[in-house]
Amino acid sequence: MDRSAARVSRAYVVRLIVAYLGLYSAVLSAALVGLALRIGHIDPRHKETSLAVAAALGALVALFANPLAGRLAVPIGMGATAMFAAKPLGFLLPAAAAIACICLFALPLKDVPAPRELPPFSVREFLGTFWTDPRSHPDFGWVWVTRFVTYFASVAPAPYLAYYLTSRTDVSSASVAATVVLLGTLNYTLSAATAAACGWLSDRLGRRKVFVRAAAVLLAAGLAILAVSSTLAVIYVAQALLGIGSGLYFAVDMALATEVLPSSQDTGKDLGVINSADVLPQAIGPAFAPLLLAIGSGHNYTALYLFTMAISLLGILTVTRLKTAG
Repeated sequence: MDRSAARVSRAYVVRLIVAYLGLYSAVLSAALVGLALRIGHIDPRHKETSLAVAAALGALVALFANPLAGRLAVPIGMGATAMFAAKPLGFLLPAAAAIACICLFALPLKDVPAPRELPPFSVREFLGTFWTDPRSHPDFGWVWVTRFVTYFASVAPAPYLAYYLTSRTDVSSASVAATVVLLGTLNYTLSAATAAACGWLSDRLGRRKVFVRAAAVLLAAGLAILAVSSTLAVIYVAQALLGIGSGLYFAVDMALATEVLPSSQDTGKDLGVINSADVLPQAIGPAFAPLLLAIGSGHNYTALYLFTMAISLLGILTVTRLKTAG
């Protein structure tokens, strides 16, 4: 791929950061706090299963929306406008803030018209956007698998944090929302700071894979602590490890993805396929969670977190298969 055309201004980068911050603030406020508590109020006896269904359905919609938006952005020449397809549904205030942040990014962009020789859009072609042959592009396939297992470790157990706290610790139902917010703030603040610092360091060192390995180890350590902990102070330590671990991965995540894209003509489609690796864990993880929680007492968070820990360690193995990344 020709990377010369990929250079962007610092203002673009700042606006992109603000757009992602607004988007994920809204998504996470619903996923970590609002959805779990609302379902716990509506269906307290089967809250884990009901949360699994709700989270999985939302992720499945996103699974189809990602490649569709990526595919449409190319022939229509509307990469900026496609971002509006990702507006979150949740609480009105976070959603409004997210829309404002996305507008700040998208509206000033000047989309480049798509080449006229592109084939017309069809359902068959759209279904093909879910697949990039890993035999022809093995590094692309290994980046996808690495992203899948790392995102699984980072996000799959997250919706159950509120239930975990009330089950394992002395956090009351009245204070669980505030506690989840504090834990999430710690996690994502450390993740953002680590990603910024280690992204710079990765470029200076010309290394990517070492950061993925370190991320897998720290994610596994944080999940192992959650598997056995019953005190809030230790859970804060676990969340700090998870934040730093996810930040290490996010520092090189997009760099790894863009370095293995098969063709500059299908960038939107291929990035849509790559993005499915972070959406699928959000659908599969909640589906597995009730089965793991049901082992023994019916609230077996040890099994849930140990299973997720094992998945995270697979990232150490998968990233070593990359040939083109340092």
